[in-house]
Parts: sequence; structure tokens; C-alpha cells
Amino acid sequence: SAYRALTEVLASFEREPLFHPFDSKWDEALAGNAILNDKEQRGLELFESMGCDQCHTSGGALSSPNQTFTDYRFYNLGLPKNNALIAENESRGLNLDFVANGDRGLAQHLPGEPAENLGKFKTPTLRNVGITYPYMHNGVFTDLKTTLTFLLSGGRANDTPFAATVSPILVDQNASATDVEALECFLRALTDSAYVTQLPTMHSDGTAILCD
Repeated sequence: SAYRALTEVLASFEREPLFHPFDSKWDEALAGNAILNDKEQRGLELFESMGCDQCHTSGGALSSPNQTFTDYRFYNLGLPKNNALIAENESRGLNLDFVANGDRGLAQHLPGEPAENLGKFKTPTLRNVGITYPYMHNGVFTDLKTTLTFLLSGGRANDTPFAATVSPILVDQNASATDVEALECFLRALTDSAYVTQLPTMHSDGTAILCD
């Protein structure tokens, strides 16, 4: 069928190096062709010590070849509502179920899924995460700094939908501003070479991003 043919063509393209060059600074450092700077190295250490790698590895060691930085599993992190997105949909008369009930995640997209899957979304890859803002499934965070601050504080916003199904994987790490900065710098080092020039230079609060 045409659908099957399309699926096979897309799968073939996704196996090509053009789709996943894996040539970020991180990859070059693993190959011995680059060295992470002090902030990036500290971010890597925090990434492991704070347990980020528990969900953001695809099996094996973090340094295994062609690491995709996701476990491909589904979680509810207790994200806050994106009120701007809700208001925009409401004003246009779009996605009214989402406006009224929130994004049901896995439970919505697989008919018959139990209520325990409400609000659960698949762990995203962290490759090129420095340029894929806004963040989280509802785009509620505009930059890595605010995203990391939320996640490292334990998640679970006061206005989160489906609070009963929040996955107990985030804990308050008592992270300092320096910790957040280091983690951000490590994540930016996962950017493929073709996109490095697209990395933002400023946070949403107007402060400079200093990772060099």
C-alpha cells in the first residue's frame, strides 16, 4: 500500500547519516577529537550524579556509540499548564477537548489506555536540544534554563493537569544557578555541527548564555 511504502521510505531515510550525523562536540570528544570545557564537563558530571541519565539514555553506557539520550518510555512530569497556548486555541475554537480537559497524552492517543496513562509523554531525545525550543510537549518553557530549573526542583507544578498520575521520578536536587548553567552547557554540546550557529546566545530573561 502507499502508506506502507511511505513508511519504508521514511525509515530508510532515518537510517542515513544525513538524518543522524552524530557529529556534535560530545561525539567528537568521545572520539578523541575534541575536549569538553570545564562547564560542559561539570554539566556531564551533574547529568549523571543527579540521575538525568536514568531516563535520557537508550541503554548501555551514556558514552555508548550513537547514544540517543532517551529511554523511549512515557512519563508525566507534572508540567504547568501553558495558559497562552490554551487561550490561543480557545480564541480560535480549536482543540476544544484540550482546552477543557488538558492534553491527555498517552491515554488520548491509544484508545482503551487506562487512566494511569493520563498526561504521560515519551522521553524526548536530548540531541540538538539546544535549538529545539520551546520545551516540553506543550511548549510551556521558552529556554533550557527555565526547563532545567523546573525539572531540578522536582517538577509537579501547582496547576498541573492529571496530578494523580505524575511519575515519581523527579526530586528536588537543590541545584544552584551554577549547576543549572553547567547542565545547560553540557546539553548544548549535544548539538550537531550543522546547527551550532543556531544556538541561542541569550536566555529568555535577557541574560547571556556563557558556555565558552
